[in-house]
Amino acid sequence: LKLKDAGNAAFKAGETIKAIKFYTAALKLIDGDAAEADLATTLHSNRSQMHLNKQEWPEALADAEAARAALFTSAGYTTRRAALIGQLAERRKTLTLLQHERAECDVVAEKRPNQAAWGGLAYLVAQNAVLFNWTFFAFDWNLVEPITYLLGYSVVWLASACYFKTRQDFTYDNLRQMIVDKERARLYAKARIDVDEMARLAAEVDRLDESVKNLSNL
Repeated sequence: LKLKDAGNAAFKAGETIKAIKFYTAALKLIDGDAAEADLATTLHSNRSQMHLNKQEWPEALADAEAARAALFTSAGYTTRRAALIGQLAERRKTLTLLQHERAECDVVAEKRPNQAAWGGLAYLVAQNAVLFNWTFFAFDWNLVEPITYLLGYSVVWLASACYFKTRQDFTYDNLRQMIVDKERARLYAKARIDVDEMARLAAEVDRLDESVKNLSNL
């Protein structure tokens, strides 16, 4: 470390040749010791810069390649890469589980309009059966007629309420999508799925993946 510090001091003082000598002496002392890979990376990198200052291109390139080779065996590099890979695996596993659960919720939500349609059909069949009974058996048409009018006019009120709430026309496609969205929101809340948090997690997975690739491509 003293030789490296001396080399750094010479570097700052503009004494390039002297700095190279100190860095070379320090490298000879550690002599490829794997435990000193971090120090070797720094020494080769600094000496490469000194050779660049002297326009000694082959020597500068050789030291740069040596610094890169030492980096791959350094404790700092391996520790950081292992930590990033561990974080990436953990975040990716969490994201995959959330995506799977979200997909299941989406499938269930898409089925909800069909269930509502069957329910509506059953309601209409029951309604017609009751009105038929009232018209021909229990009462007469004079009583049932205003009831049918009110039932038919209720669709207008329903369509108006739907428009004011969604600002969309009361069509089958819009009604279907509204049912899907409402059911999806309910299922997401029940499963504690936060779409914004999933987006942030996906972005973090991409960032970690890019960091691991960058380390591997040094």
